[in-house]
Amino acid sequence: DGMAMHAEGWKQTAAYEALHESGLMDVVIKLVSSLMEQADPVLANQATKMFEQFYQHGFSMSVSLQQGAGGPPMPLVVLVARGGEQLKGPLTAFVRTAVGNDLTVEEKTIAGRSVTGGMIPDTPGIEVAWWSEGTHLVIAAGHSPADAVISVADGKAPNVTTSKLWAQYANENNFEVCSTFWMELKG
Repeated sequence: DGMAMHAEGWKQTAAYEALHESGLMDVVIKLVSSLMEQADPVLANQATKMFEQFYQHGFSMSVSLQQGAGGPPMPLVVLVARGGEQLKGPLTAFVRTAVGNDLTVEEKTIAGRSVTGGMIPDTPGIEVAWWSEGTHLVIAAGHSPADAVISVADGKAPNVTTSKLWAQYANENNFEVCSTFWMELKG
């Protein structure tokens, strides 16, 4: 849920000291901004806003395999920016500017949601899509990624919290949690 909700606890960690009090984070942000501004100042501004949203308010990311249509399993990558619904317009502008004519960006309605995205050229049917889900921004890439993710959001497909391992380990901490990383491999 991001650093903004845990600011006091975060400021008491060695990681905060190493990143912020040392000035390292300021240098990294200036370096990235400088490099992006050399390419396009508008892109730099939009990318900086997105990074700040992810850092301050948190995000969820999932990488999984989904069965392709008659082919091998395909990756499905999902990023959810908490409270990031206002980034949909800037993300659309960013993608259109960054990729130009390499990706045809279209908008369509899927399960009552206005989904923007397109097919990535020269891939085996990999699409990228983004939309608002409540107050959040969802970005997904894979084979029909919006359909796959929306089926989870609508409760038609299981999510990570239905895993026995998630239930066993997710709430086992006796300390404030700012970030959680979860990996489950099936053999």
